[in-house]
Amino acid sequence: MFCDCGVQLGARTKFCPECGQKSKMADTSVSATGWCPNTALHGRRSPETCGARIEVTQRFCGDCGWAVDPKIFRSESKMCDGVLEEDKLCVNILTFGDKFCSECGKSVTIKVN
Repeated sequence: MFCDCGVQLGARTKFCPECGQKSKMADTSVSATGWCPNTALHGRRSPETCGARIEVTQRFCGDCGWAVDPKIFRSESKMCDGVLEEDKLCVNILTFGDKFCSECGKSVTIKVN
């Protein structure tokens, strides 16, 4: 598992030794596995996600090469579908409660299923 700051955490680590943030493994809304949300394939937005199964210990998706963002393991998260200033597709992960994407500034709404 990796902390949001990028440091790899041990299986029983409760707090990150680098930034002091509490480990998400203690958070019940966090899953140890998920599905790759990448919709930015070959420089274009795809109507479908990659969908490959990813583990919390992976740094990259084995199918599409997406750099795994630890926020994807939180419930009710999704990939932003905005565009950055350089006309690059935004691949920031949004979580419940976000009102704007922190990378591209797009207004967003995350709905609870």
